[in-house]
Amino acid sequence: MAEKQTTEIVIKLQSYNRQPKDLSHWKKALQAAEDPDFPDFSPLQNLYHDIMLDGHLTSVTEKRILKILNAGIVFSGDGKENELVDNLMETEAFEQLLRNIIESRLYGHSLSWCDITLPGQKAPEVELIDRRHVVPPLHIYKYRDSDNNNSGIDYTQTPLWNYVLATGRKKDLGLLLKCAPYVLLKRGDVSDWATFAEVFGMPLRKGTYPAHNPQARKELIEAMDEMGSASSVAVPEGSNIEFVQNTTSTSGKGIHESFADWCDKQMSKTILTNTLTTDAEGGKYKGDVHAESEKEVKKADLRFVLRVLNDRFKELLELHGYHPGKGRFRLPEEDTKPTKETFEVDKGVSEIVEVEPEYWYNKYKIPVPKNGAKLKQQKESGSKKEELSDRPHKQRGFRFFG
Repeated sequence: MAEKQTTEIVIKLQSYNRQPKDLSHWKKALQAAEDPDFPDFSPLQNLYHDIMLDGHLTSVTEKRILKILNAGIVFSGDGKENELVDNLMETEAFEQLLRNIIESRLYGHSLSWCDITLPGQKAPEVELIDRRHVVPPLHIYKYRDSDNNNSGIDYTQTPLWNYVLATGRKKDLGLLLKCAPYVLLKRGDVSDWATFAEVFGMPLRKGTYPAHNPQARKELIEAMDEMGSASSVAVPEGSNIEFVQNTTSTSGKGIHESFADWCDKQMSKTILTNTLTTDAEGGKYKGDVHAESEKEVKKADLRFVLRVLNDRFKELLELHGYHPGKGRFRLPEEDTKPTKETFEVDKGVSEIVEVEPEYWYNKYKIPVPKNGAKLKQQKESGSKKEELSDRPHKQRGFRFFG
């Protein structure tokens, strides 16, 4: 390992590999990343960067990321506010940090450069260190992604370790590993679909010429070329040309479209564990079931992000003068407003057992009257007794006999 000491990670960025890719490239990239002696993550990360051009994959991954960015994470401790941490959380740098953390579930192990020095004086900066240059099992980064691992620099040594945040397991290759084959297969399918549309989606122009007149054939072809790029054919008079169509239900547009949809659904299942929150089909009941499974994914993601923030990131905050103390990152208090179902349950219970009046005021956030908490039925019964005592005897139902 190089013993160069630096307070900055410097890498020589190179263009991403944009060559056409197929399943063989995916398999080779996987083998390179899993090599126990000389692991190389750059081919796989090049592939990930390429497949993220797929619109559906971008949609489902961004949906998962936005749930974290919009969760409203807060910081508090001992009932006191920490202005330095609060101000940091309002910056674009902190939002980028959250994105980097949750993206490690998709891309695998990720390394973030966190320059949060001089709190309140210098604007914080958070950048993702290009994953092609990082070799997590050896905890090193390389100046060039093609460099030998022996020339890498250990980022777990000080002073670098004071500025980096590592997230994700060292050998985790991310969920995009499972999505890559579907994107590559869909590309080939859509390419074939486009060819099909080009060949069979436009009318075929047919021209005939005298069989023994080459000059007429030449003039006919030139005339059809001048008419545009639509498909055309020139045949001798008396000849015939025929396209034999596949008449099964899987022919033409149907088979290409259904296969592309199938690939999209597999990606939705991989990233979100469901399909019905991205595709409107299957009915409300199935949609509700799938939405519930997606909630579980969000809960797991939030626990993961909060663990990182309350562990390693708090160490960085303490190191750079934010004084987090015993404070913790957490979710805001959830809305505890009772639902209609909750009220029906409470009402049913109150008909069986006695419930203190204070319970209703506290549970349903009702202002307590000046004379104290009191059930309405008790108040009404007390009023009726008073009213009854003020009535004349004959109005109470008594009869006098003379």
